[in-house]
Amino acid sequence: MTGLSSAFTSQVTSLFAGNIRTSLPVIAAGGASSIMFTLLPVFIIEVLGETHSWIGGYFTAVTFTSIPVTLLLGRLADRIAHKRALGLCTATWIVLGCVLVVSVQSIGQLVIVGIVFLSLFEALNAQIFAIGRSAAASEAEEIAVTTSMRTAYALGYVVGPMIGALLTATLGIRLALVSCAVLFGLAALTFCVKRVSVSRADDEDTVAVRGDAPGQHAGFALAALCLTLTTPIVRSAFLVVLATSVLDIPLDRVLLILAVAPLAELFLIPLCGSLALRWGPDRVVLLGCAAAVFEMGCLALVTSLWQIALLQLVGAFVVAAVMSVGMAMVQGLFSGRPAFGTSAFLATRSVSSLMGNLGGGVLAGAHGLRWVFAGAAALALIGTTVMSMRLMPRRPRTAYTESSPHHESGTRHVSG
Repeated sequence: MTGLSSAFTSQVTSLFAGNIRTSLPVIAAGGASSIMFTLLPVFIIEVLGETHSWIGGYFTAVTFTSIPVTLLLGRLADRIAHKRALGLCTATWIVLGCVLVVSVQSIGQLVIVGIVFLSLFEALNAQIFAIGRSAAASEAEEIAVTTSMRTAYALGYVVGPMIGALLTATLGIRLALVSCAVLFGLAALTFCVKRVSVSRADDEDTVAVRGDAPGQHAGFALAALCLTLTTPIVRSAFLVVLATSVLDIPLDRVLLILAVAPLAELFLIPLCGSLALRWGPDRVVLLGCAAAVFEMGCLALVTSLWQIALLQLVGAFVVAAVMSVGMAMVQGLFSGRPAFGTSAFLATRSVSSLMGNLGGGVLAGAHGLRWVFAGAAALALIGTTVMSMRLMPRRPRTAYTESSPHHESGTRHVSG
């Protein structure tokens, strides 16, 4: 490997060196996401006094709502002229939901706030990534923009837990959750920064041209992503429990090791973006699917902390290849509809979340925690197979012309 391509190098340099105004909103969105998903389970147990089953119940209800909402708003964002106004309205709605958390006194009220307000979170992410991608002038730049924005989002997941811990220690869990409104407000800056317009038919402030409907090979890609993306869900939901309850590893040591993955993503996401520019996103995603099979299979058999630490690097590569490059791949399937393409990817990831959490819970209760990872490995293996089918060369269709043998045999020739 001899360095990154010039387009990708330019994007990464712009992201981390000088373009704070465009990277900061994406980092803020990632930070807000990490704080919300980290503190909400604790809020449900310690503040509202509910049982652990309500954690899954809350996230399931919100996720079921977010899937159609994300797709509908993505479709709308590609059809209207005022895309930025829609993004600002979505961000404002989520900010209002964060503020309402301060008055929540029961799990029922929290579920209502989650369904009505916080279920728009993935729709906001879709619009943020779509705005960034629509500023690119070529396919190579589109991949570079998406992966560089995903790097900024991963950076938010690194700093988010530290901010959340500080806010929880000083303000308490409830006010720490409410303070996420500030981060979502920063994320809304994405729709306030005027980007340099580029020479392309579907400018971001005009109604986008509707692209071709995705065909069979697009269906292969979405199915492969849906199956494989269950692996990071299973890892985040069940790995800590496996390490502490099955392997008897102290919790503080486990949490320290889990920080390896998001830090490694900061380097692996740009690397996978470079590979996607050289080899094509499909091949990088296929490599990530295969890595997911290896990761989950090893976690089903893991016996020590150092093994978990090494597998964190594999898991970071899976996120970089399947989630980050996978998003760029799906966006490319919906030419002229960046918001709907991003929404389709995030909706697919939401379905993966439901499969990983609900299916993992059933397997853990029936057969034990190791079978959860074995089941995720099986799904990733199917996803790898499906993704390889997408990469298979399409059969060329035989043109029906007058020189075709079939045409000649069915034509009556009249002599002169």
